[in-house]
Amino acid sequence: MGTKRLLTVAGVTSFVIFFVVMLLFQVGADEKLIETFIPRVEDRLGVKISYGALDASLSSLSIEKIEVRSKDTAQLFATADEAVLSVRVGPLFFGEIDLTGVRVEGLALSLGEQAGGAGLRKWRELIAAVTGRMSGQGAGEKTTKGSGSSLPEITVKRASIHGVLGNFELSAEDLDGRFVAEGRVLGKSGEYTLSHAKDVLLSGSGAVLDWKRRTSAAQLELGRSKIFLPGEKDGVSTLWTDLLEAKRLLRPEERGASQEVEEQQRKQEPGKGLSSLLGEVGVHMEDGSVLLRGAQISSKRPLISAGTVDGRWSRGEGLSLRASGAFLSTEGAHKVTVALRSGGEDSLNLVLEAPSIPLKRLGELVSLPEEIDAGQAKASLSVTVAQEPSSELLRAQGQVGVTSLIIDHPRISRAPIVDLDGRADFDFLFDDRLDTVRIERLELARDMFRMTVKGEARLDRLAFDLGISVPPTPCRQVYAAVPEPLRRRLAGVVLDGRFGLEMHLALDKETPDAVLLDIDLHNDCRIAELGTIPDAPFFKGPFAYMAYDEDAEDLRLVTGPGTQRWTPLGLISPFVIEALLTTEDGKFWRHKGVTIPEIRRAIALNLKEGSVSHGASTLTMQLAKNLFLTRDRTIARKLQELFFVWYLETRFTKEELLELYLNVVEFGPSVYGITDAAAYYFGRAPGELNQLESVFLIKLLPNPVARHRAYAVGGLSERQRNVLHRVLKRMRARGRLTEAEYRASLGQTLDFYQDGEPLPPPRGPMARMRGTSSQDYIYRDEGADEPDEGVEAF
Repeated sequence: MGTKRLLTVAGVTSFVIFFVVMLLFQVGADEKLIETFIPRVEDRLGVKISYGALDASLSSLSIEKIEVRSKDTAQLFATADEAVLSVRVGPLFFGEIDLTGVRVEGLALSLGEQAGGAGLRKWRELIAAVTGRMSGQGAGEKTTKGSGSSLPEITVKRASIHGVLGNFELSAEDLDGRFVAEGRVLGKSGEYTLSHAKDVLLSGSGAVLDWKRRTSAAQLELGRSKIFLPGEKDGVSTLWTDLLEAKRLLRPEERGASQEVEEQQRKQEPGKGLSSLLGEVGVHMEDGSVLLRGAQISSKRPLISAGTVDGRWSRGEGLSLRASGAFLSTEGAHKVTVALRSGGEDSLNLVLEAPSIPLKRLGELVSLPEEIDAGQAKASLSVTVAQEPSSELLRAQGQVGVTSLIIDHPRISRAPIVDLDGRADFDFLFDDRLDTVRIERLELARDMFRMTVKGEARLDRLAFDLGISVPPTPCRQVYAAVPEPLRRRLAGVVLDGRFGLEMHLALDKETPDAVLLDIDLHNDCRIAELGTIPDAPFFKGPFAYMAYDEDAEDLRLVTGPGTQRWTPLGLISPFVIEALLTTEDGKFWRHKGVTIPEIRRAIALNLKEGSVSHGASTLTMQLAKNLFLTRDRTIARKLQELFFVWYLETRFTKEELLELYLNVVEFGPSVYGITDAAAYYFGRAPGELNQLESVFLIKLLPNPVARHRAYAVGGLSERQRNVLHRVLKRMRARGRLTEAEYRASLGQTLDFYQDGEPLPPPRGPMARMRGTSSQDYIYRDEGADEPDEGVEAF
């Protein structure tokens, strides 16, 4: 046989043998696959694999309608429309599968029982089995080639993930990925969503993952994403609580430890912070890391025009995340930066920096009261939030500033406060429930003025314990720090000296009687120039002041020494003075214009009644209002009132103040001063008033227009008479009436004088029934520590 014929026969024979081999492979590949590959995978991974159809060719195996479940619980791990395995034919005849590549179409992963899939424990077992094979565990067994530490190239098309963990739900669609031979994962997703209690926290499309197995590093680009965090305290608290619960669920069980031991360890172990949670859900490899670059931030409202997020997470090094964006305004873009840093097991730091952002735009995110005009205002923020080591406390430190703010509130000032600026430096500690804050430091600054606050406050009710301090500060700086509309009546005032303050204020709405108020005032201020304010000599002769008629219209009155409206203190019945000091200001001779015990008592009463109906006005405060101020119930008037109280107490004697007060105070509709009051109600001079008449006039003072009704109807009710007699009894108890004077008052009646009637017979000046002169007696201050009687309605 020639060489040519021999080659021909050999070629034909080879073709026949190859054809037969192909037929044998095609006929027996399905059975070989079932007998060799699938049972081994099921056994090693603890799963049960079911499928709809098998199709084998010379170089590939196709499996359709695949379903992978837990072998013992039948919980679902994944489904796939089709998996195509590329194989080498030779090893198949020796009972081995040598994979050169895997392609999976329509893979769907189900994470968590609420998502209809396997629970966390089963997923941990599966991942441990897979990663064990990748690490070469079980090498002594007869293994499937390609399934050890050297995996074939795997391609995934049209995959999806649906997972539920506690109150968190994750879904991702249209996932495409590839695991290349050198141990690198490349993936890209379509739509993805992370929700918490049905609220979307993160959503977007086009996320890209690049993970290098050998270096344990990954780069994740989220693409165009929307990030949402709750703004209300309850929402933040719920999210944080659920994060901690998710962390607990993700924590692997201690191998061989009982549930009771694990629970006890959890109780003894303090909260580890967000870094531990990230450690559980991140890359489960030693020295693993994740890089995040270029995630896009957007918002439902046009607050942030564009933003990027860059970050890195590494096992053992914690998390570093930085987000930057821009607030839009008519002036352009304003930079905003947020940085998150978690290191080790116990630290979490969140930093927010915004050098200058329009407050109006920020108000779209956090609703501002309508009384605040933020049109031209700008805010600056620099805030760091850190979790305290080995605790559930959150520390917030930083600085907040504002410029060009306008406040137009009728309870603050009649005129708008414009160009308001200031700064607050703070250091707060919040508990884990966010209902208590410990103020380590709060410094409020405006111009050169500084005020420091320390203490603790509740956020769920009106309750706090605060120490307020103003260091010794030049009085001119204190004055300049008060916005001009709040000191409008003090125009031109110039102060010298220094001012300081130490105050302790504590109250709780649930225990109103426990109000604490201590003030240590260091006031060395001196008035260098009064500006438009009249000095003391101005009131030594006739002067004009502003009052109101019965229709609340302005009424200009002239009084003062030398006028018919004026009665010197020595010619006023001593019973008027004693009744006044009993009901209105029992500590008049000792205080300097303000009484701390009465302020404390008024605060307690207002807390009990839930309203601001009780004040602590002294006679000097009432005089300041009558001489210099309007009836506005504003903060501006109260601040100016405090200045005028200090002015009156430093410029006049107590006798001069008492004389001024009784000659200008309102006693009824268009009835001002004791001279007009005595004549209007009783047809008498101020010196003729007896005990009962004096008490009646003084009891009009808290609300003279309303209490004028007793005169208008011509007599007192039984209740009103009882009130007057209780005041007389209190005067006797305090030593302001002798026993004889008190007994005489019990037989007295009120005979009101009406205009046009004959005047009553004159009594002459009211004489005291004991041998002490009236001028000496008015200095008596017995019982001054008792509460004043004036709060009782007449």
